[in-house]
Order: sequence, then structure tokens, then C-alpha cells
Amino acid sequence: MRSRLLQVFAPLACALALHASPQHLVFTYQGDPATSLTANWQYINADIAGVNEAKIYYDTISRAGDVEAYAYSRTVMSSRIPGLEDRELYHVRLDALEAATTYYLIVGNAAQGYSEEVKIRTLPGDDSPLRFVTGGDMGTSEATRIFLRQAASHAPQFAVIGGDIAYANGNLKSVGSWDQWLQYYTEEMRTPDGLQIPLVLAIGNHEVKGSYNKPKSHAPFYFGFFAQDIERSYFSIKFSPHFALLVMDSGHIASHASQSDWLASTLESYQNIEHVAAVYHVPLYPSHRGFMDWYSREGRTHWAPLFDEFGLTVAFENHDHTFKRSHLIKNEAPTTDGTGTLYLGDGCWGREPRGIDYRQRTYLKKSGSIQHFWLVDAAPEAMKYQAIDIDNEVFDIYPSSATDVSYLAAAEAVFANKKPHYDLPSEAVKLSSMKCGATTWFSGQAQITLKNVLDFPIVADLQTFFPHDVNLKNIENYRDLSLQAGEQIELPLELTTTATEGYPRDQVNFYLRVHMRAEDPATAAEIKFEKTFGIRAKAPTESAQTN
Repeated sequence: MRSRLLQVFAPLACALALHASPQHLVFTYQGDPATSLTANWQYINADIAGVNEAKIYYDTISRAGDVEAYAYSRTVMSSRIPGLEDRELYHVRLDALEAATTYYLIVGNAAQGYSEEVKIRTLPGDDSPLRFVTGGDMGTSEATRIFLRQAASHAPQFAVIGGDIAYANGNLKSVGSWDQWLQYYTEEMRTPDGLQIPLVLAIGNHEVKGSYNKPKSHAPFYFGFFAQDIERSYFSIKFSPHFALLVMDSGHIASHASQSDWLASTLESYQNIEHVAAVYHVPLYPSHRGFMDWYSREGRTHWAPLFDEFGLTVAFENHDHTFKRSHLIKNEAPTTDGTGTLYLGDGCWGREPRGIDYRQRTYLKKSGSIQHFWLVDAAPEAMKYQAIDIDNEVFDIYPSSATDVSYLAAAEAVFANKKPHYDLPSEAVKLSSMKCGATTWFSGQAQITLKNVLDFPIVADLQTFFPHDVNLKNIENYRDLSLQAGEQIELPLELTTTATEGYPRDQVNFYLRVHMRAEDPATAAEIKFEKTFGIRAKAPTESAQTN
């Protein structure tokens, strides 16, 4: 009987012990990266909530988890995210470390168990070359896991993430998205020789409940899980005598304008540093969204003049889910004298890519609908940037002089094989809203106007993403529509629902995707354009148009 009971309860006991053990051990920077590291981890289990004390043990020699053998230890008290009752959070800053030294660590306590031993290395702190990876807009798909594994294979010394990380939107009920992302990171982001890769994180709209202009409390996971600057959503790190990084907030917790004085003083203090970079979420020079979008304009108004004045080397931008490399830009225009800031982006390190313009924007050198991350090598004499896709293939290198001709040609060949995905040209589609005089919607009419703004024929069709009980009358008539250059057609849209209770008017947001395709007259290759629109129900007094 005892044997049978052990067979039944032993797996359960093991599972509980595993669940109660420390999880999600990641490292951030709060001090000099050559002499300081901050460890962050969690206990996740409602049954052990209230366990306040844990320890970190570390040494320059592997001790294989023997807590008595480590030369150094620190006691750590836990913290909580208000409203999140199933876990205790721990952060501890280790100072007075040796530069360019590997440390072996475990965390935990005797009652709940200890983590596996991990190893991590401090930075050199001198003029040695640095290597890091950067990107943004990740999520928790299998593509993100693959991308993390590919990034780690290049042995970066740290990772810089430009926001929209786990897509939990500051919602405590979505904490599982962070748990999934942290599991991916801790499992995959280890260098080929087993080193953990520290993190630097900028804030994005999907870290914040409400996305923009919200208080710090609306980003509970960003501030609760990672110890960086404990008060602000923007800060800087000096990684070496030749490289420093500004981590900025593109309007999510702190406004662009509120960071201007800090930005000016920080850039002034870094004038003797050869290469200064910035990372933030919303791009000043977007590759998908509109150039005149509010938060891009705010960045160009309050930050770009300071980037120009102090000669910022590079800005890592995100948010648009595309690939882009700009010209060198100064005074909002490409330069020809080698001065100006390079803008790289646009945040597609796991998320599905979006479309780009068919005709290249004047401030961009290259762009594409390509998932990727950037591998960056920073040496005193030069910076080198490589864009790498999900197959771990390099498809863009800057500057071209930074590599040999054959390697550059191989990257160009990979890029040339990428199938372009274009947004609908400006003014190609106009969509009216549906007027609804009642608070409950059952049916409505709208109109979509399609115009061929290109100088060659196209074929258009509509694709719906409606709930199963919502129908668009005559959708079969809105497929394979031919439009000559300059031609415009107007299509009535009549929607109905079979749901007996209808839909609350303020919840009507049905999605319609417009496809256009044509043969490129220059290459005879097929080109495709698409964009998704929301069909909304509005009260008669509301705006009549939605695009």
C-alpha cells in the first residue's frame, strides 16, 4: 500500500516543489555593467505567498548549487505587485564585482528550494569591443522563442528590447503572457558557452494599461518584474568608454517633452563618448504608420533637434512591425556629408510583419515586411549593424565597408529573395461608419470607396473577419474587381446579425481586409497590397468617416 501511495503522490509532490522553486531568473543593470548586476526572480504559487526572505549565493567558481560553498551571499526581501497575490518578487543589486569576470549564482531558500546554478559575465568596462542584440515587438508565439534562440547563438553580451514585449497591456489577468515570455527568455537566451544574457528594456504601449499618457501604476509588470530605474521609465547606461545607451519612453508613462531637459543634459555629459545610441518604442521615422502620427511628431519635435545637436549615433526604433534602415538624417532630411543619425527598426522580433509603402519613403534607405532582430558590434573605431531573420540569415549590413564583398553580396541575395508586402497606397480606400440611432446594433449600412491611385491596372477584393452571426450581403460580388489607373468605385456594404440580442453599439468593430494586386510594370512580378479596416457603428452625432 505504501508503495502505491508513493506512486500516486510522488509526481504531485515533485510538481508542487517545482512550481514553488524560484522561476524567471533574469538580470538587469542598475549600476556600472562592468562591476554591477541586478538579479530578478519570482516565486509563483499561491500557497507560498507571504514567503518574504530569500538569498542569492554567488562565486567566481562553480559550486554546483552547494549553498555552503559559495564565497558570497546576500539576503533579499520580497515585493509584490498590488493585486497579484500568487507570487513574490525579488530584486537584488550586486555591486563591487570584478570586470570581465564570470559569476556562478543560485537563488532561493531552504524551504522553497533553489534555482539551478547559472553563470553570467560582467562587461569589460574598457575599450574592448561590445556585442549586443536589439529589437522589439515580440509576443509569445513560437517565432519569438526561435528568434531568442537565434539571437543567443551570436553570443551577445546583453540584449536591448524596445518595448511591446509580452503584450499583457498592464492587465493583471494577463500575467500568464509574461510568464510565457520569461520562460522563453530564460530557456533560450543563453550563449553557446552557457552564459545568461542580461536585459535592458524600454517601455512600449503594450506594457501599459491604456497605452499612452498613463501613470506608473498602469505598467505593473514593466516596473514590478525588472529592476532598472525604479522611479522613471527612462534612463541611461554607460557600457564602456566608447558606448552609451539612452533608454527612453515614447509617451507611455512620460511625455516626450518631459524628457527633453534630461535628454539634453545626458547627451551633453556623453560628448566624449564615441558612440551614443537611443532605444525607444514609437519611431520618429516610421516605415508603416503615418509620418505625421502624433507620437512620431512629438519625438521629432522634442528629441530630434537634440539628437542633431549632440550627434546621436543611432536610434533603435520599434512599434511598426517592419524592417527599416534609414539614411543618415539631420534636420529631418537625409545628409550627404556623413553626419546625422541612423534610424534602425522597426520592431518585428516575433510579431507578424506589416506592410510597407510601394514607393520607398524618402528618409528610408531600405525597408521590408521582415521579422528580424539587429546584431550590433560596437568598437571604439566603428559601429556595425546586421539585420538577421528567423532563419538566422543576415539580410542587411551597415555600413557596407564593415564587411567583405562576398559576405555583403550574400546578405543582399537573402534580402532580394524576401517577398515584399505592401500597404495600400494613400487614398486608395475610404470607409464610412454605420449610423445607429439605438444603443443596440442589429443591422446597418456603410460604404467603401476603392480608388486605383497607381499608374497601372489593379485587381481588388474584400475579405471579412466577422463573428459567425454577422453577415455582409453580396460579399461574393466584391471579389476580383478590376480597376484601371485612376478609376474609382463605390461599394455599398449592408451588414446584419442573426444574434437575437444584437450587439452593443459601442462594441461593433468588425474587420474588413482590402487586397489589391497587380503586375509590376518594371519587373513583371506580382505585387500585393493589403490593409485591414474596422467597420464601426456610431451614433448619428458622431463623425461620419473612419479610415
